[in-house]
Amino acid sequence: MVFSTPIKFQRIKLKRESCYMKRILLIIGVCILFFDTSYGQTQIIIEDFEDGTVIYTTSITEFDDGGSDVFQRTTSPTETLSNIQGLGIFEAQDIDGGGASLPVTMLFDDIDISGYTNLELRVFLAEGDDGSNQDWDASDFVHFDYDINNTGTFSNLLHIESSGGTNTEPALDTNFDGTGDGTSITNSFTQFTNTISGTGSSLDIKITFSLNSGDEDIAIDNIEIYGTPSGGTPTKLAVTSVNGDSSPSTETAFDVVVQTQDASNTPTNVSSDVNVTLTKAAGTGTLGGTLTGTISSGSNSVTISGVTFDTNASGISITASDDASSLTSGTSSTFNILTAADQLVLVSVPTTGYTNTALSEFTVEARRSSDSSVDANYTKSITINKATGSGNIGGTTSSSASSGVATFSNVTFDASGGYTIEATDGSVTSSASSTITISTINTSPSIGDLFITEYADGAGSGNYIYEFLEIYNPTDEGVDVNGYTLRQRNSSQSLTFNSSTVIPSNGFLVVGRNSDESAFETFWSVTFSDKVTYVNGNNSFISLNGDEDYLIENGSSTNIDPATDDEYTAQAVSSSGRVARINFSGNTTSDYITGASSEATPGSLDAAVELTGNAGYRLLTTPVVTSYSSFLDPIWTQGATTGADETNGNPNVFTWSTSSSDTLATNWSGLTDLSGNITAGSGFLAYVYADDDYTGSSGSTTFPKTLSVSGTENGDGITPTINTTNDEWSLVGNPYASTIDWDNVNDANTTGTAYVWNPNDGSGAWDVWTGSTGDLTDGLIAPFQAFFIQNASSGTPSITFNNDDKTTGGSFLGKLAESEPSIIRMEIDGPNGISNSSWMEFSDEGSLESTIREAFELQTLAFSSVQFGFQKGDDLMDIVHLPEQRDEYSLPVVINSTESGEFLLSVTDFNLPSNLEVTFHDHRSGISTILEEGIAIRIDLESQAKAKKPRKLLATGLTMKSKSSDHQFSISVNTVATTVNVEEGEEPNAFVLSQNYPNPFNPSTTITYSLEQAGLVSLNIYNALGQRVTQLVNKSQSPGRYNIQWDASVAPTGIYYYRLEVGGVSLTRKMTLIK
Repeated sequence: MVFSTPIKFQRIKLKRESCYMKRILLIIGVCILFFDTSYGQTQIIIEDFEDGTVIYTTSITEFDDGGSDVFQRTTSPTETLSNIQGLGIFEAQDIDGGGASLPVTMLFDDIDISGYTNLELRVFLAEGDDGSNQDWDASDFVHFDYDINNTGTFSNLLHIESSGGTNTEPALDTNFDGTGDGTSITNSFTQFTNTISGTGSSLDIKITFSLNSGDEDIAIDNIEIYGTPSGGTPTKLAVTSVNGDSSPSTETAFDVVVQTQDASNTPTNVSSDVNVTLTKAAGTGTLGGTLTGTISSGSNSVTISGVTFDTNASGISITASDDASSLTSGTSSTFNILTAADQLVLVSVPTTGYTNTALSEFTVEARRSSDSSVDANYTKSITINKATGSGNIGGTTSSSASSGVATFSNVTFDASGGYTIEATDGSVTSSASSTITISTINTSPSIGDLFITEYADGAGSGNYIYEFLEIYNPTDEGVDVNGYTLRQRNSSQSLTFNSSTVIPSNGFLVVGRNSDESAFETFWSVTFSDKVTYVNGNNSFISLNGDEDYLIENGSSTNIDPATDDEYTAQAVSSSGRVARINFSGNTTSDYITGASSEATPGSLDAAVELTGNAGYRLLTTPVVTSYSSFLDPIWTQGATTGADETNGNPNVFTWSTSSSDTLATNWSGLTDLSGNITAGSGFLAYVYADDDYTGSSGSTTFPKTLSVSGTENGDGITPTINTTNDEWSLVGNPYASTIDWDNVNDANTTGTAYVWNPNDGSGAWDVWTGSTGDLTDGLIAPFQAFFIQNASSGTPSITFNNDDKTTGGSFLGKLAESEPSIIRMEIDGPNGISNSSWMEFSDEGSLESTIREAFELQTLAFSSVQFGFQKGDDLMDIVHLPEQRDEYSLPVVINSTESGEFLLSVTDFNLPSNLEVTFHDHRSGISTILEEGIAIRIDLESQAKAKKPRKLLATGLTMKSKSSDHQFSISVNTVATTVNVEEGEEPNAFVLSQNYPNPFNPSTTITYSLEQAGLVSLNIYNALGQRVTQLVNKSQSPGRYNIQWDASVAPTGIYYYRLEVGGVSLTRKMTLIK
């Protein structure tokens, strides 16, 4: 029977008094007239799609692609429909357009039909009518089928088919032959019904959908199952359920269900109220709590809640009896009573959070201490309290347990700092949690605070709903993008975050195109940690079907992602099933890399380091925990029994001992197992061969080479294991994907100097930073870079890396200093590109002995090299810190090389007070040169060391010694007056060459010098190429002060040098002619 409008049924209670018989007959007649065969039916279940209660499951995730493809419950139908029964409906249209394989199903499983006959399906159906009802093709259908008692075989119930052919109307298929031949489905909801044959204890209803294109759709509302209660005579009571057929716990309330049945055990309604009492039938212990209940007239069961038992016991049974003893008593099956929970345990409590922001969800479990099992019967209210911490706890701090587990998703703290929490139910209190670090939230992110790091489409037809875009926050604060917009450049597509959306520190925001988080994780085979925030973009902006690029804009429409425009252009996914990732490299994003979508890593950090130059040693570390073999996979590895490309040969991956002495050659240890993980904050040494696969094929022997990692960036408080012996060395590494500032790192009882091996500085050299001076510019250490530190001579050394060691905003902002240090940097360059450098710093804290802010000259890791340093005692120093105010002193300079030939020694950085003069002496040639900015000195060297094979380079201690007292070179430091004054009749007491005046000059200048003794004097002018331009003096002179003028009218603009030579000693200065 088909009804065009909904019919409401009402049970009528008949009174037995004879004086009402006529009224009863009249009522019965009216019921027969209006209700026909439906008389006596009651509603068993209804799915009205009105609220969050769902009594069905679907074979695919419900979706709405934002266009016209849907499969979901909704209050906003895609099509225009009328006669909706309330607000909510279920709609389906072009389902395979959402990526599903047809057909798909909706299942109502295990509907309890015990005690019912005359079963019936009632459902409202509609279809978006385009005016001609020509929507469905022959392959389209919606079938309602049923199965009683879980036989696994479904029978036809109600089928909707097309009317045959293409673009026809959907209609009822009355004979189940695959063609709609009955009532048409229109855009006005109409109720359809059909009888369900048979009865039993459970019923399954399956709805099968096959709608595959265009506007082929169906809308469903108010799915109901009706039935008539059995009409037999009740003869007995039966205890059908105790605690939902699970074992109760001691002193914990549970339910007992008692049912009236006929002689054949069929549930049977009673005609008058039956009062039921429960008693213990068997077992040790006492039954308590609520032990009575009433089976109301017209029904067949009662659930007695609040029953308790006081003893942990087995073999317990309960008897149900009625007060009039007209029904046979019933006894339950035996069951066990379990021990109740006696402890509360905090589970998955996050370790980080943000002020006034809900912590990530965590739970509290009620457990038995005897076996740590969860007490599923526990339902008490649990409260979260602050155990330690300076601020206040807030949000929703109480939750009732369900099946022994209470869930908390809105606990907050109002101030930053470290906190612990505990859980209590009033009688039992948990242990305190681990520390939760609460940080502030950056609500105004600026350039460099966020990076777009990855986007990918969902490979395969229909998987576009899983497309995503990933944003990385490298800072130590949470970043709230409320009010910010994610926009596709040169497009109207955008997504504005109109509510608080916090990206965790060192974490990610993943924006999916149109998928909920659970389905997204399943598709990409990921499980997001508390370092990932997921947002369903609901089709508002992502459309990865061409070359797109994206911006993160603030309220002023300013892009805050620091990547330059050309890094974005044409880097997107240009075909289906592709991914584009940025290898995050600290201060800026580098070019995207592309690949198959199977390579996508949503919610994980992708970082890479590019190895340039030539074959040689590299000091390395990683910003995520990964194995040596995984990280080094792109390059050749050998000498390790596990994880290497070749087990034979000498190892080419080494770690530095944290216990041996620097004087030993055993500090470097070749790794024989590369499957182990690289420890966060620790470094290692790898020899990088030119050949990646030992085949010599083109492409495998070239640089650059890229090493990459993917995963979760190392967190706050990284403390690597170091050598704790005074004066010894440790190899540590930058544990982050951002550049760190060495001056910010929390180190104790070290020398404060960092040593980085730079393989691309000439043939390779150590870049050093003492805190004020060195080639490691401003102490900035790049991602993936390992470096050496040395312990101080006393105290227990330690080092801890924290997120705030990262440079602000991805770029170095400089350091505040009272004044620039007094320094000289000298660089030596020789044959075959070998080079080296050394520094001198001058201050009142300087000394001729070992002192602060100095650096050793370390053993080279290059085959060909030039050694250049200053000798202090037996130590060879790369950076010396010398006294600024004292009598004249000198220091040996050591220069040794594996190559012979001419070397150029130049002053590249110069900042000295005017009264301080430093002179470089070549004792072999007898030439002395006063050091100034840009001075270049040519020297000849004979090879004094042989180039070493790679492994031989590691066979000595780290620091270099020089015990020789016979040095070719030295520097002298002298405090001089700013002018030379020799009174008449007074002889000078020093050999001095003063700076010319004026300088710069045009066209003439005066050169002043003083002689302390008579001798042959030569004063020559040289150009920048070392060619002599003119000779101003060449004669014997007596002691005294001399002024010589040079007229450079005929000389071109440029740098010139004037050299004074007397008795085998020479001094040189620089001057500038500008015309």
